[in-house]
Amino acid sequence: MRVLIADDSAIQRELLRALVLRLGFEPELVSDGPPAIAALCAPNGPTLALLDWLMPGADGLEVCRAVRASGRSPAPRLAIITAVSLEEIGQPALLAGADLVLAKPATAEAIARFLQGDSVLRVA
Repeated sequence: MRVLIADDSAIQRELLRALVLRLGFEPELVSDGPPAIAALCAPNGPTLALLDWLMPGADGLEVCRAVRASGRSPAPRLAIITAVSLEEIGQPALLAGADLVLAKPATAEAIARFLQGDSVLRVA
C-alpha cells in the first residue's frame, strides 16, 4: 500500500520514508502542497498520507480540503503532522478533512497505528 509523505523538510521526509518502509508500506515523497494534491486526487493515488502542515504552494489544510472536495472514492486517509501547537491547528485540521493530527516529532507508534487502520478522528 502506498503512503504519500508531503513535507518541505528533506530530513523529515527521510525519517518518515524509513519508518513507512519499516512498517511494510511503499512511500511516495513530495516536498510541497500542489504535487501532494495531484497525487492524492489521482484515481489510483496513494490511499494514505502523512502531511506537513506548513509547506510551500499549499499547506496541509489546503491539501486536505482539495482532496476532500475532489470526491475521490475511496477517500484517502490523511494525517497532518505539525510543529505548531495542537490547540491552534487541531480543530481547523479536522474540519479541513484530516483524519488525524499529530505533534512533531510524531511517534513511530502513532504513525504505525494510523497506517494500520486506526480511524478515530482526533488530535494526538
